[in-house]
Amino acid sequence: MSNNHDDGKTNILPDLENRLAGLPNLSTGTGSLVGKREVLLIIEDKVERVLLEENMHCLLGRFSQTKPSAEAIDLSPYDAQEQGVSRIHAQIYLEDSRLYLSDLDSSNGTFIGSEKLNPHKPTQVYNGEQIQLGRLPMQIVFK
Repeated sequence: MSNNHDDGKTNILPDLENRLAGLPNLSTGTGSLVGKREVLLIIEDKVERVLLEENMHCLLGRFSQTKPSAEAIDLSPYDAQEQGVSRIHAQIYLEDSRLYLSDLDSSNGTFIGSEKLNPHKPTQVYNGEQIQLGRLPMQIVFK
């Protein structure tokens, strides 16, 4: 699924296009990552960064009280509980140089664009795509 305008330009969350323009080495529309790569989650007007290697997983959820032993991004600062984000909501990971998103049987679902993911079924995520955990929207950008 692609979130492109008719002119071929990737959709970007409001007011972030200028901020992204200053980031180096961003290519849009690709679904492949090679080696150790930085993945940006753009949430509201902030950027969460995670460095992923092949077969490495990063959990997404609410971890303000207990941080899991695995790599994790705590979404609590983004009113995650009020937005319907589960404690352990989803995960992103690299496999065969591609980025995947999996819902971890969350209460309010995980979406790529408007498509709801089936729990525990990995779905490839492409550069610039909009995702949503519960009602918390964000954009994934590969760096």
